[in-house]
Amino acid sequence: MELTTQFSHQLSQFTGSSKNLRLFWKGRGALYALLKSVGVGPGDDVILPAYTCVVVPNAILYTGAIPIYVDVNPDTFCCNADDLQAAITPKTKAIICQNTYGLSWDVDKIAALGKKYGIVTIEDCTHGFGGTYQGQPNGSFCDASFFSSQWNKPFSTGLGGYLQLNREALVVGIDEMTVDLPSYKQQLELACQLAVKRWLLNDRTYWLLRKIYRVLSRFNIVTGSSQGDELTSVTMAPHFLQSMGPVQIKEGMRALKSFPKLHANRRVHALQIHACLKEMKKTTVPDSVLSDHGFLLYPVRTSDRAAFFAEAEKSKIRIIDWFTSPLHPVQGDLSAWKFDRTQYPNAAYLAEVTCGIPVHDDIQKVIDFLRRIGNFLI
Repeated sequence: MELTTQFSHQLSQFTGSSKNLRLFWKGRGALYALLKSVGVGPGDDVILPAYTCVVVPNAILYTGAIPIYVDVNPDTFCCNADDLQAAITPKTKAIICQNTYGLSWDVDKIAALGKKYGIVTIEDCTHGFGGTYQGQPNGSFCDASFFSSQWNKPFSTGLGGYLQLNREALVVGIDEMTVDLPSYKQQLELACQLAVKRWLLNDRTYWLLRKIYRVLSRFNIVTGSSQGDELTSVTMAPHFLQSMGPVQIKEGMRALKSFPKLHANRRVHALQIHACLKEMKKTTVPDSVLSDHGFLLYPVRTSDRAAFFAEAEKSKIRIIDWFTSPLHPVQGDLSAWKFDRTQYPNAAYLAEVTCGIPVHDDIQKVIDFLRRIGNFLI
């Protein structure tokens, strides 16, 4: 308990609250626990962006509720508050707004909607740790927020995530839930993976190790970000709801020491990428949102994603392949998640053309790469 309290206090330096933080094995488990704790269940609707990871609608479906999607603003990758309001019905129990690639949007207005209609509002800050919106920490506007500390997130515990409860009334429901501890086997496997990442992962090995990790995770050979068919079905995986373990907490405490410098460098590098793309007359993040962008990644648009990824692999650039589908990473039929691509044209378009450029690598190498493959950029 002392270790958990210490880590929560360190997290609060970036989120503004430590008393009501709850640590989980994965961020998706944190979302599910929150939904259950506020009574979301059969007969309820939960509104969310139509451009997200499939684990978000899965957490809703696990409760028996129905995900209600809203198309996103193509400039911000997030939902406009007015569009979310139009989707509210008497069955709406919660609204999830998303911090995408580090960018929050209309969060103050969305929080106000929840108060107006008596609906729980939740910030998906899986990309947003350490960032701000209108000068206020991401995750602090709505009734609650959930964060991820998985691989490639703002800071990493290997696997992991946590809840921030901004309304005292929500704390009791969470603390009454039964949450399992991760097994010693899971913790040992994760410790080994963290060691591999620390000592073996670099630009030359990134693509190979990523492929190996995903295959081993899919077949449950290692403890992975997603187990078995967790990303391909609407069936809850075994041991889904677990707390964060000591291996994750210790790794998180180590990672937070270097986070302020890393976060500052990301922003500097992202602004350099932004200037490069403007010079090349390619699509950029709007200038008007730069001050509110945490820049986990810099999103670019490409006319040929496959060729773009192939060139990145040859150039040893660690492109992130998130949101290659409106419900990443599921391709093809999305009806099991109550999703019809034709209803959300902005999300469908962004999923076809967007790639995430790393902002923590050798920035000159990244910019040289962008200039060299500019013909693939929109």
